Amino acid sequence: MKRTLIALIVAPLIPAVLFAHDAGPILSLLLSYFWSFVFGLPVFFILRRIRKEYHICYALAGFSLGFLALLLQGAIHISEIYGAYLFGLLGLAVALCFSLIRGKERRIAEPHATTN
Repeated sequence: MKRTLIALIVAPLIPAVLFAHDAGPILSLLLSYFWSFVFGLPVFFILRRIRKEYHICYALAGFSLGFLALLLQGAIHISEIYGAYLFGLLGLAVALCFSLIRGKERRIAEPHATTN
C-alpha cells in the first residue's frame, strides 16, 4: 500500500516537470495529477482486478491513453499525429514509472472456497 501511494505521488511528476516551462509549475502540476487520476486510477484498478499487473500492460495502457488523449482533443491532421505519438510516449513513461515504483506488493491471501 505504501509503495502504491508513493507511485501515485511520484509518477505524475514526469509530465508536470516537462510542461512546467510552458504552462507554469502550478497549472502543470494540477493538470498532471488530474489526468493521472482520471486515466491512471481506473487502469490501475482494472489491471489489479484481472491480475495482469505486468510492466508491459501498464506501458501499453499508458501509451494508448496518452495517444488517445491528444487525439480526442482534435489532432486530425497528419502533422499533429506526431504530437499524439509524443503524448503516447509520455503516457508510457508515467505508467512505467508507476509500475516500477510500485513493484510487486504482497497481497493478503484470499480465502479459497472449499467444496464439501
